[in-house]
Amino acid sequence: MTEQEFRALEKAAAENGKAVGEWAREVLVEAAQQSGPDAVLVELVATRMLLVNMVKMIGQGLQITDADYAKINTQVQSAKRRVASEIAEQTKRINSGKES
Repeated sequence: MTEQEFRALEKAAAENGKAVGEWAREVLVEAAQQSGPDAVLVELVATRMLLVNMVKMIGQGLQITDADYAKINTQVQSAKRRVASEIAEQTKRINSGKES
């Protein structure tokens, strides 16, 4: 760890009223306990899935009814976390291959 990196950690800890070790332990434990992909990724994936499905219907010249939207939205909501997890794992594999 560089001196500059350590100073950044000291600053973050001080802003939270904690010693570096205590602050770092809390941050690391919290990160380790997170399960699943980041919420932002999940919602980004959901937005993409919704958009792709609706644009496909529009491209086919179909009108999207309220029932169509509700069905697509239900499918997206049930699949978004799984798809985001798959993307996160794929990204992790790609990034770990670059480090080798």
